[in-house]
Amino acid sequence: MTKNEIAFLIGLEKLSRETGIIINGDTGVYLEEMDMSGEPDSAGYGIINGRYDDLIAWCSPNDEHYWEDYKHTIVKPNKEQS
Repeated sequence: MTKNEIAFLIGLEKLSRETGIIINGDTGVYLEEMDMSGEPDSAGYGIINGRYDDLIAWCSPNDEHYWEDYKHTIVKPNKEQS
């Protein structure tokens, strides 16, 4: 990932936490309102394997569907990114 991509995902997480709106989607992107009060600091945006390409998705321990498979992809400040 480039520095700009990392900065974008970090900024997107901050914006999502402020507004309560996350971006998700498989074959199309959609906005989803979410109560962020229960979202731990470990949650954030990661890159998941989509049907045709890699996708940005909100990953949280509160969503077991994505968490175990993609928690290692979450972009955070001061975290080594691959």
